[in-house]
Amino acid sequence: MAKKPDGASAGTQRVTFTKPAAERIGKVVREVEAGDRDLGPLEWGPRGVGGATGKVFRVATVSGAWALNTLRTVTFRNQTATPNTASVMNHIMSLPATKSEGVSRIVNIAKDHTQWYLVSFPLMTATAIMSTGTQTITFMGTGATQTISFATVGPEVNAITDVSAALNTSNCSITVSKTTTAVRTVGITQTATILSMSSTQTATVFSGTFTATYITLEL
Repeated sequence: MAKKPDGASAGTQRVTFTKPAAERIGKVVREVEAGDRDLGPLEWGPRGVGGATGKVFRVATVSGAWALNTLRTVTFRNQTATPNTASVMNHIMSLPATKSEGVSRIVNIAKDHTQWYLVSFPLMTATAIMSTGTQTITFMGTGATQTISFATVGPEVNAITDVSAALNTSNCSITVSKTTTAVRTVGITQTATILSMSSTQTATVFSGTFTATYITLEL
């Protein structure tokens, strides 16, 4: 049973509406039935940050790249009844498109007065190898290439280096002597490509590394 503000029981009383008033009440009821059922009840007195517009924070999805200081249309999650989209301003940073074509990015948005703004988006951690310092090294630079010809070494043979003869007058005979030495013969001629070295060059390399974890966008 209805009660008065002081807690005493209050009697029932018939309430009469005019036709225009009844139509307005019916229109509001239909809008509530078709809209967001999570809206809070009507409150009298000072209003919260939501004012009369209800929720000021929503989770939504957006597709493609989103440039800084531009508006994009996002779609509210967990709401199929229309309207379920909003025009949102990005004042945080430029967001690239996701790696997988057609996959939407989840974003968190909030409403300030009549304008929606991007407030956050999912991040992920990644691991990278960092350098603790660098050092310079010097090495020989490469020059031009050229082709040379050379003879191969053949088999070893005995070559005559000296010949002498002696006459024996008693029996009219001649004795011939020779001196030999082992020498290498020259084989066929072959070709080869050689690389000449030019002046020295310098390069900067890492002198030490360590592993670190950082935060990056979820793509």
